[in-house]
Amino acid sequence: MKVRTSIFGAPQKALRFDPKATDGATVGTNLYWPDGTLVTPQQLGGAGAAAPSSGSAYSASTAGGSAAAGGGALASPTNWSSILGIPANIVQAAALAAAGLVTRLASGSWVARVLTGVAGRTVVANGDGSAGDPTVDLAAVSNSGTGSLQATNVDAYGRVTGTRAVTTDDLPATAVHAYDRNLVFVQGTPLASWSIAHNLGKYPSVTVVNSAGDEVVADVNFVDANNLVLTFATSFAGKAFIN
Repeated sequence: MKVRTSIFGAPQKALRFDPKATDGATVGTNLYWPDGTLVTPQQLGGAGAAAPSSGSAYSASTAGGSAAAGGGALASPTNWSSILGIPANIVQAAALAAAGLVTRLASGSWVARVLTGVAGRTVVANGDGSAGDPTVDLAAVSNSGTGSLQATNVDAYGRVTGTRAVTTDDLPATAVHAYDRNLVFVQGTPLASWSIAHNLGKYPSVTVVNSAGDEVVADVNFVDANNLVLTFATSFAGKAFIN
């Protein structure tokens, strides 16, 4: 008993065939066209592939089209092995549901990552990329109102690579500085010896005047870099200009 079936793409034409004629058949081994010729893989390879001899009546339907009766080229077939054999990591990527930046792990699996900032240091906007490109910025900090005078070393990228306390040696010797280390010491009680803690960290020059503004010669004894003692022939009150 043969079955009558329409030719795909040509509904006015039909073929008759034994419904069991191709049970378990293999292309290139025992699968035949209606004219009795063997079906080869090359004939199923797509447009331009050789078809059975002209004059034979056959039809070959695929997901992409059909072959016309009486010979001619076949339409491109669907490569089901490529579709059904999709790599597992591609299947995992397609199954991702979370928003984020897709990352492939060394194991072959895929995960969604989100950019996050470090509290108090960086701020990240749109970290999962769902609303556009992520942006990274420095976190805002408040002015503490405190600080210290320091020498700072900065590299070409603006990073601080070193700090230390400054000294007067950091100031150019040829420049005029507002930061002038000096002291005006006032001695209100007449004494023949004045002990002065100037705390200038150096051995300064000293000029002394009495209460009338006249300069007085003193014997200067430097105790150390922060203290000195002035000794006079008589007691008097006045000022010592220490530079």
